[in-house]
Amino acid sequence: MVPALKPVDRPAGLGDQVYRTLREYLGSHVIAPGQRLQEAPLALRLGVSRTPVREALARLESEGLITADGRSYIVPVLDDA
Repeated sequence: MVPALKPVDRPAGLGDQVYRTLREYLGSHVIAPGQRLQEAPLALRLGVSRTPVREALARLESEGLITADGRSYIVPVLDDA
């Protein structure tokens, strides 16, 4: 009989890491309201492929933190309304 085995700790996926990084940048205004976000330049600056950036951007859009604008995304500018 095999003794009880403890599950292996899994590191966060690259898409999750990129998501958390971009969310932090949005919250701290490193990425400013009104700024355009494009996959390729973000991937280059973060040192990752476009796939995890695409996943992170889609997740941020689903949460309403950014909006799609053609082939890129934009950080909405909030006003009093």
